[in-house]
Amino acid sequence: SIFRRTSEPAMFKITRRILSVSRTRASLDEALYKTSTGIVGLRVDLNARQNLKKLQEEILEKVKILPEDTTYRRIIENTYKYRAKLIEDEKLSNEQVEDEIGLGQLEELIEHGKDELVTIQDYYDYKMWERVESLNRTDLDNSKPWEW
Repeated sequence: SIFRRTSEPAMFKITRRILSVSRTRASLDEALYKTSTGIVGLRVDLNARQNLKKLQEEILEKVKILPEDTTYRRIIENTYKYRAKLIEDEKLSNEQVEDEIGLGQLEELIEHGKDELVTIQDYYDYKMWERVESLNRTDLDNSKPWEW
C-alpha cells in the first residue's frame, strides 16, 4: 500500500511543521495569508515584525551621534519610538500596524529604515544641522542663498 500507518494523522504533521516555522502568532498569521508583497523585488519577510523592531532599535541608537538639539534627530526619535510602541503591542496584527503607521507594508518599512540609517550617517558626515541652522538665520540676504 502507498499509505503508511503512522501514530499521528498527516494533518498534525503539517500543523507541527507550520508551527515550527514561527512560534509567534503574528508571524504565523503572516505566513498563512501573505504570499507576496505585490512589489517587484520585495520579498515577503515572515519575521518582518521582529526584523523591523531590531532595525528601529538600531536607528534609535544610531541617531544619537547627532547633536541633541537638531530637529532631524528629534523627528527620528519621536517617529521610531511611536512605531516601536505599535510593533510591541501584541494585540495588533501586522495589518493593523501597517494601517496605523500608514506608510506601506512592514517589508517596505524595513527598506525605509535601512535608508534612514544611511541618511543619518550622511547627515552626520556632512554636518547637515549646520546647513539647516544657516538656512534659518534671518540676517542673511535671502535673495542669494547660494552665497551662504
